[in-house]
Amino acid sequence: MRFENKVVMVTGAGSGIGKEIACRFAQEGAAVIVAYRSVESGLATANGLQSDGYTAFAVQGDVGRPGDVERMVKAGHAHFNGLDVLVCAAGISPMGSVTETSVELWEETVRIDLTGIFLCCKFALPIMLERGSGVIVNIAGTLGLYAMPQKAAYCAAKAGVINLTRQMAIDYGHQGVRVNCVCPGFVDTPLNARIRREDREFFLQRLPLPFPAAAKDIADAVLYLASENARYVTGSALVVDGGQSTGML
Repeated sequence: MRFENKVVMVTGAGSGIGKEIACRFAQEGAAVIVAYRSVESGLATANGLQSDGYTAFAVQGDVGRPGDVERMVKAGHAHFNGLDVLVCAAGISPMGSVTETSVELWEETVRIDLTGIFLCCKFALPIMLERGSGVIVNIAGTLGLYAMPQKAAYCAAKAGVINLTRQMAIDYGHQGVRVNCVCPGFVDTPLNARIRREDREFFLQRLPLPFPAAAKDIADAVLYLASENARYVTGSALVVDGGQSTGML
């Protein structure tokens, strides 16, 4: 029960990594603000937690739209009268080189994967700063640390998330707020289930460990960074990739 009496907001909590993170925080005692874009999946997460006896509150919106984010943060804060942890897990992962990526897809990827995190932090930070404490954990990715073919927009956005995380850690550490990010490698999620077989094999053939990550593995890392066990950790990019980035395989 590391997060008893804590309020945690998780974006992208309707499915995949975000859903697993939201559920794990609830299981460890937190009141969870379930933020989502898809009404069907988001409500399923919140209702499932409530039916299991956990404390959850659903807010719907698009993390790439300032008005939506401000409304979601304010609604969650008003409902639970607090906000201790923000986890930014919403994102998309399109394929395409620079010449193959339309301007519209580029802008949508950056809007959701990078600007979305900026907006969530922008509206959550004043609440944390007023309280003098808080933790932010952003979901970046190993493709923010290095690149791969056919992922131009995604690689650029995730690299931005990592350096934005570092920058915020510098600005807000003295005011009691820690900011870190987790860099997953290939994770078995509904989103990745839709990728081409050759792309899946590209990742799996480069793993020192003989299996891909599950959403639980990423949630473990997020909960560590959000906990008091990581009280001296800020500005870090925690790689959780089964050793994929250790070298050439």
